Amino acid sequence: MKKSLLPILVAVVALVLLSPVRVYTIDEGEQAVVLQFGKPVRVVVNRLSEAEYAEVADEILSSTLEKVKVAYGPGLYVKLPFAQTLEKLEARLLEYDEDPDDILMGDKYQLRINSYARWRVRNPLWFLRRVHNTAMAKIRLRGIISSALRRELGRHSHYEVIRSTTRPIETIGVLEDDFRTQQPVVTYGRDVLMQRISELCDGSARKYGIQVVDVRVKRVDLPSQNADSVYERMIEERKRIATRYINEGSREAQKITSDTDRQVKFITAEAEKTDLEIRGEADAEAAKIYAEGYQETLADGTKRQIEGFGSDPEFFRFTRKIQALKEAVGPGERLILSTENPLFELFDAEKMSFGADK
Repeated sequence: MKKSLLPILVAVVALVLLSPVRVYTIDEGEQAVVLQFGKPVRVVVNRLSEAEYAEVADEILSSTLEKVKVAYGPGLYVKLPFAQTLEKLEARLLEYDEDPDDILMGDKYQLRINSYARWRVRNPLWFLRRVHNTAMAKIRLRGIISSALRRELGRHSHYEVIRSTTRPIETIGVLEDDFRTQQPVVTYGRDVLMQRISELCDGSARKYGIQVVDVRVKRVDLPSQNADSVYERMIEERKRIATRYINEGSREAQKITSDTDRQVKFITAEAEKTDLEIRGEADAEAAKIYAEGYQETLADGTKRQIEGFGSDPEFFRFTRKIQALKEAVGPGERLILSTENPLFELFDAEKMSFGADK
């Protein structure tokens, strides 16, 4: 069985080696340049729109003296064995992560900006000739992105990088006026600045066959030598704001307390006034009843007149003296009276006849 397969294998190998063409595949995420003895003869581009493909084909045909064929899209392609070699390149988006870099802003603030970018190989022939590989492309991108960041951000304040939009900060409460006066004017915002930087980087990278799709800021920090002083200033500012809040709250509390105390005094005075009026009317009515008496309705419906003190003034004075004596002397106490004291009449035998008769 093995001996019978050997001639077949030898025939296949000979056919491949002696064949005038060889088939190769370009995947969805690949591009390629076919070289014949080191000179380009075919360029296969991928993941471009029709307009971009036409533009890249124009660039390739106008920039080389060799006869180069430009093809588009993935699929099967042929090349001559031995004489032609294939250089494949990435057609998908690639990511470039820049190291943090200190940049001086337009308002003299120094910020440590950590940025990143997304890029792709747009013109495979230019990329292969002028950059050679991805490692060299990243070196080129480092200089392009750093230069664009310094050029564009150096014209604007650090607020433009911190704020993503130009929308004013919404403020509420007693500090609204302070925030409105201290709030800086944001003309562009980070989104617009990043779009401008992306366009600058893309324009500079096109000559290397690179398309910079997007440049973004990942993180913005203060340099370590400035961070402590800035944080202390922020803390002091927050303390000042907190102190004002406390003072405003104390003033409001005092105002509310004073208003409440005033209302309490007013309500208390009105209640005492009403109480005195009611008590006065009640005392007057009681005095009137004591003096004039009243009519009592009995169980059988008949009425009888209860006489008051007005019918017998002497008895009224006598009962008042008894009442005064009870209030003046408690249990176990002694009372010493002079003969001129009105209460002494209660103990005078000659004058007790009124009390005895009653």
